[in-house]
Amino acid sequence: MLSERQLRLYKNLSFTHSRTAQSMRSAAPLLLLFILALSDAAECQSFPEFKRKHILPTQFKTKDIRAWRKHLLKNKLCERTETQSFIKSSEENIKQICNGSGEKKNNYTKSTDLFEVYIVKSSKGIEPKCIVENCTSGKYNVIVKCEMYLPVHYHGQYIDMNTSPQPCF
Repeated sequence: MLSERQLRLYKNLSFTHSRTAQSMRSAAPLLLLFILALSDAAECQSFPEFKRKHILPTQFKTKDIRAWRKHLLKNKLCERTETQSFIKSSEENIKQICNGSGEKKNNYTKSTDLFEVYIVKSSKGIEPKCIVENCTSGKYNVIVKCEMYLPVHYHGQYIDMNTSPQPCF
């Protein structure tokens, strides 16, 4: 949304009746649309943000609770949401969801491949401590939002009825 200052500036624009003024008056609404577009874009996630929040390094030791604590603290993810989902796969494999190996449904894309997904519940202890309360893993189809052929938002995961998540440790 526009700030109060931006609205005041827009409302206070006054022009004479010259050709320049007419073209500037028609440019003012375009400028307003441009400012609105930029403010909406600032709320969108990016691939680097998606990577920080949802992709585990391929060498990550998922059975080590200390590694989980360190990862959550380092990336400022401890207690970010009630539960968090982390994909353990290469960046390239995850990018492929948005590049042909996924099924597009509305605004989201569901992976056709199964990914190892870790679902973690954490809470903050006495600073700088992070408590991993629960961790399960399973093979899931993941559902992401894609922009410019890259995943930018983790929407969820889908698991077959015959499989169930297992404890991490």
